[in-house]
Amino acid sequence: MTVVRRASLTLALLSLTGLVTITGSHAAPPAPEPGTKTVTITRGGQTVERTVLDPVVIDGQEVRRGSVIVHFKNGVSAAAKEEAHRAAAAEQVHELKLPNTDRVDVRPGSEQHALAAYRARSDVDYAQLDAIVKADYTPNDTRFSEMWGMTKIHAPEAWDVTHSTSAVKIAILDCGIYSSSSTYPGPDGFGHIDVRSKVVLEANFSGAADADDWCNHGTHVAGTAAAVTNNASGDAGVGHDAVLMNGKVLGDDGTGAESSVINGLVWAANNNAHVINLSLGSQTACSSGMAAAVNYAWNHGAVVVVAAGNAGSSTPTNLTLCANTLSVAATNSSDARASFSNYGTAVDVAAPGVGILSSDDLGAYSSFDGTSMASPHVAGLAALVWTAGPATNAAVVARINSTATAISGTGVYWAHGRVDAAAAVAPPAPPAMNWAANNSADFDGDHMTDMGALYRGLSPADSLWFAPASGGGSAFQIYFGATSDIPVPGDYNGDGKTDAVIFRPATGLWYGPQTGAAVIVIQMVVGQAGDVPIPGDYDGDGKTDPAFYRPSTGMFFSVLSGGGVKSSTFGGPNDVPVPRDYDADGKTDFGIYRADATADHLGLWYAPLSGGGVFQIYFGAPGDIPVPGDYNGDKRAEAVIFREATGLWYGPFNGAPGLFQLLLGGPGDTAIPGYYDNNLTEDPAIFHKATGMWFALNSGGGVTRIDGLGESSDVPIQKRPALAGGL
Repeated sequence: MTVVRRASLTLALLSLTGLVTITGSHAAPPAPEPGTKTVTITRGGQTVERTVLDPVVIDGQEVRRGSVIVHFKNGVSAAAKEEAHRAAAAEQVHELKLPNTDRVDVRPGSEQHALAAYRARSDVDYAQLDAIVKADYTPNDTRFSEMWGMTKIHAPEAWDVTHSTSAVKIAILDCGIYSSSSTYPGPDGFGHIDVRSKVVLEANFSGAADADDWCNHGTHVAGTAAAVTNNASGDAGVGHDAVLMNGKVLGDDGTGAESSVINGLVWAANNNAHVINLSLGSQTACSSGMAAAVNYAWNHGAVVVVAAGNAGSSTPTNLTLCANTLSVAATNSSDARASFSNYGTAVDVAAPGVGILSSDDLGAYSSFDGTSMASPHVAGLAALVWTAGPATNAAVVARINSTATAISGTGVYWAHGRVDAAAAVAPPAPPAMNWAANNSADFDGDHMTDMGALYRGLSPADSLWFAPASGGGSAFQIYFGATSDIPVPGDYNGDGKTDAVIFRPATGLWYGPQTGAAVIVIQMVVGQAGDVPIPGDYDGDGKTDPAFYRPSTGMFFSVLSGGGVKSSTFGGPNDVPVPRDYDADGKTDFGIYRADATADHLGLWYAPLSGGGVFQIYFGAPGDIPVPGDYNGDKRAEAVIFREATGLWYGPFNGAPGLFQLLLGGPGDTAIPGYYDNNLTEDPAIFHKATGMWFALNSGGGVTRIDGLGESSDVPIQKRPALAGGL
């Protein structure tokens, strides 16, 4: 019989095939199962016997004795699974919560034989040992008078913005929480006063008799993540009003198996956990089973926060090496890496992890060191961020990473920096407008579209460019270009002013003078007859790049002002190119609008995003003219159509609820949306050729209007040639 002191346990993971809901009753520890042992644990002067795992080392890896994990491919019959288990000499089969996955008891010593039997079958996806995973903490006997970690990450300032909410759930997958279901009496009843009211759901996946915290770890983690806060007692939790789920996946001495964690991850995901904290791991690779369970939780919308480990190694824990986790290293009060903390660019962020004061398993408070203590700082922060704007787990993680403070060691010990709660919950600053990535004829550089800008062919070899100055002063006027040329205005040198540039289809020539200077701003050959010119800023450097769409092959091609080229092929002969910035990264995205693309005659909008991913929506009817633009001012272009027959402008907002919908214009009008007032939001506008009227409904209120300017043959420069079959 092994005697273990409560305060110095090394924690790890334990397996149980079924889910046990704790109701408050205390059962005697079951007789030891094969591969387990009995230990004596001391808690507040009281000793109890608990059953824990008795691991074994196989091929240099500590694993659960007599246990393997097997994952079958989809569609495998029950009979085939039984046949596979017989071939592996299975003694007992436990179905895990991860689909198609079993934990199998085999005779100790025959684990490798069982793996070989499973791996030889074509209906098995993978089979693996049931590895031991350990919690990452080191007890510290010195009690800190203040919770320095909270102020270091600016949690109080974050609480001025949001307290999170009881609708946000943090699952603590650990060795249990000292909750009201415990039978261990504390100073004021059962459970810790600062966490017991926060626990809304419990489940026991370990071999222990209950979901209580007998290893003095899970309660500490839970307190840092979401202890009752602002109650004039004890400690505070970063997550403030968020609630807790107690998923016991660690045994009472801290040893256990991956199969328990797999069950815990799936349980948490199925019960709608917004955040899952795993202050545990092992110095091994991310196994197939663990990767599948993490991905299951991620695909169900959870942010999976993991401790980087306490080996002081550049090789982080297995969970850090799993995709879709947010890994946390530990720092001290000077923002230096804790000597014990694992590190490397596979680790995402750092957080306080030395001398962290939090709730303990006796109903009091203790200070611990470890990445286990750092991780719940970030889990609690994720709960705050969920209520500060981001609507997906990917957005929450991105907000935490992007707002981290780049302390010393960033880029070496961790990728992004030490978390900053106040910055993470602050409304993000609107991205700067990249005018070169947005269509706006602005010859005077005042960041407002010049209403009335036109191109008029005078003779085969001469044309007029004319634009009243939106900021007042003299109009822009230049004689340049042939009647067969296509005007492709843009800011080709990045000085903030639109340049009068033409595209000559016969030769592919792009040519034009710089506005305000007697120099040529661009002269190059890009494209050929039949190409549609689509200038934009495809590399985000603030300068317009010449580009074209070739309908015959569906190819997009741009020569980047910053160097190199960008190309993509995905369109068709009848597609209309609709390049705009659809993801607010300041770069123009190639895009197409395909009319009548579905059986019910909807149009397809499709754009591979320069920031990653794809913008795709089915919207529009035959005959509609696509007029993409940023109609709500969030720097993302919306898929909006102009229905000439009725003057309807209509389309869903991109990434936000609601619709853009109004009536402006009618038959014969040309749509010329632009930035006609100075609020950085695109305005619907039309040019009525019959009367020379230019009219915009300003998003900031009022209208912009010019009457009697232009002739019926004039081309409004603000019209996008790509949007309606050219000029």
